[in-house]
Amino acid sequence: MQEYIPFFQGEKRIIAEKLAKYFEYSDLESKIHYDQENDVYVLSIPENKEKEAKKLYQAFYFVERERIEKSETYDEDSIPIKEDFDSVDTATYDDGIAIRSSDDQLGPTDMDQEQISNDSYQEDEKIDEDDLEDLSYKSLLSGNGTYVMKSEKYKDYMGTLYMFLILGLAGIIFVILNIIGVLKVLNGIFPNLIMTALFLYFLYEAISSGRKAKKLKLEVEEENQLTDKINKWLLDTVTEDFLLSISNSNLSTELDYLKKIDTIRDMLINEFGEQNTDYLDLIIEKYYSDTFGN
Repeated sequence: MQEYIPFFQGEKRIIAEKLAKYFEYSDLESKIHYDQENDVYVLSIPENKEKEAKKLYQAFYFVERERIEKSETYDEDSIPIKEDFDSVDTATYDDGIAIRSSDDQLGPTDMDQEQISNDSYQEDEKIDEDDLEDLSYKSLLSGNGTYVMKSEKYKDYMGTLYMFLILGLAGIIFVILNIIGVLKVLNGIFPNLIMTALFLYFLYEAISSGRKAKKLKLEVEEENQLTDKINKWLLDTVTEDFLLSISNSNLSTELDYLKKIDTIRDMLINEFGEQNTDYLDLIIEKYYSDTFGN
């Protein structure tokens, strides 16, 4: 049985449904359910389709943003732009991402996570500029493109180690002082046992974080060395002339940028072997921003 994982969440049903329809037209199955506890609509995808979904999601976001920007160029007396996600002709980008025209209407979200139907979507419900906030990368539940360098994780573990170690030791001393009568804050065996257990837990967390930090320390050095090699390769390879050579003038600025990132990432994998793609994206985007600006 196909396993589904959460991929996107949004407060508005319309956004999740339009994204689901985009996925459907690009031959990617998805399911929507309503999370009552968090009051959001969650779109899930097959577990083995995460990479494909990320690409489609990026294209969907930029297509909707361009549609909104185009519509804003017309004043109230102008003929409104009819071209939006539901009515554009079939168009395929270089990476195979397709947007197809359709007169079908999206159906309401099924609370039992069934595939959304095609018969009750209201045409006047369109994604507007305010809704783009829901489409930002922070809405991605799975693989949000956020990679934390191991050196940062190491610092976090060490910070947790010192914090819980200090709290645990100070707490144990506090309990001992109460037991011997120097302090009279805790009265009776039961309160002292509870506080002792709590502070022993703090010490356990400190020891656990220390073990994780020790294990990670060797990996930090390896990752730093690999990062230095990748940055040197980027400096030697990814020049303005190189970017111009892989640029596609038929794409929007955003999609052209994404294509460049994909190309550079594939080249890095060929050069340095299989790596975490979020890790590579983080390095590429930082280099790109530092070298060529936003």
